[in-house]
Amino acid sequence: MEIATVSNNVLIPELRTQNAATEGRIDFEVVSDPERLTEFEARWQQLERAFPKAATYDDYCEAVFSLSATDQLQLVVIRRNDHIVGFAPFVLRSILKKYTIAERRLFSLPAQTSSLIGGDILGDLTPETVAAILQWLMRSTACHLIELCDIMNAGRVHAALTNTVTPDIIWRNRGRKLAVHWVIDLPSSMELYYLQLTSKTRSTLKRKYRKCFEASRGSVTLVTAAEQVEEFLRVAHEISRKTYQWDLGTQLVNDETTRQRLTKSADNRRLRCYVIALDGVPCSFIVGYLVNHVFRYEIAGYDPQYAKDSPSTALLLYVFEDLISNTSCDVFDFGEGGDTSGYKSVFGNRSYSSLTVDVALRTRIYSRFLLALQDGLNRLKNIGSTVLGNNRVTIAFRRRLKKQASPTGSLVRTTEEIVTTTK
Repeated sequence: MEIATVSNNVLIPELRTQNAATEGRIDFEVVSDPERLTEFEARWQQLERAFPKAATYDDYCEAVFSLSATDQLQLVVIRRNDHIVGFAPFVLRSILKKYTIAERRLFSLPAQTSSLIGGDILGDLTPETVAAILQWLMRSTACHLIELCDIMNAGRVHAALTNTVTPDIIWRNRGRKLAVHWVIDLPSSMELYYLQLTSKTRSTLKRKYRKCFEASRGSVTLVTAAEQVEEFLRVAHEISRKTYQWDLGTQLVNDETTRQRLTKSADNRRLRCYVIALDGVPCSFIVGYLVNHVFRYEIAGYDPQYAKDSPSTALLLYVFEDLISNTSCDVFDFGEGGDTSGYKSVFGNRSYSSLTVDVALRTRIYSRFLLALQDGLNRLKNIGSTVLGNNRVTIAFRRRLKKQASPTGSLVRTTEEIVTTTK
């Protein structure tokens, strides 16, 4: 196989093997003109069904739609013998890279990043081809880092980094350990889902659900249409700003960018959001998207004043039942950021390990500096975790940090803390 790249109609030799006679020539074309995206829609939609972790065509169009004036798309089109066999959907953007300890932001530094949209590259490509794409992007653009978010541990992108890239490319796991990516393979009925849980968990979750919905106390609004977005954002924003996650950067903001993004998803028939009200007062929400029979759970929040009523738990159960009964959804995907003890592990019935990595060119001093800072913070976190352990004092300390972060100044119980009491 012979691999080259195409940029401005210039072929750049990148990687050669002894298999050229059997596998043919692979070329890369980097597309930066948004007007050309429609050229690739049909082929992209053929491929996306086979690669559920990769970005769909609509995912990428929405990401491009949200770019600022200084950012640009960076779509790598992969051809074998002039036939399109894959897409690597990147965007080039200027960001403030955050550095945190205990969920609290310490500082941010400016960086130019090339970010992969989705957790995989579309197409039946070898790790060698994936490595060639990453190497070419790193060397041919002015970015400080390539961001690869929520890639599967031991998957082909990870294999490309681990086994194939050349020594001038370095990469680091952004976290200090692997994350656990949880999903639910939805059965044909809610009762079958409950049977997958332990008897104690099943009993507790049903009790929490009844508590919210008994005597018609709870009501749920489903949001799928563009004309519903404005009111949904108004309500969800007011809930989100009361959570401790608001000050930590995990927030649903009622602004024009978010409104346009959700409206576009609604126009594409992907949006599926929920709000639960108790006694007529909205107190919890979920934002998600139904794409290729997979529900993508994006962000949720609840009013801490209603913590004892567990509205977020009841709403999640309602969403599961709605997806099972009223849609063709097969999988509920919790997204990145899970572990083995949080609420996602209570509800999920399948998982895999994943990681988010930053890739840099060894010869770029500022890029190495950004990675070194992350390494240093991860070492500090590891030392702190070893010294403090996971005892009651440590748990109380973490809760105190969350209390300080909460805009209400009260001790906010997270969804994880509420649900894991059922285990």
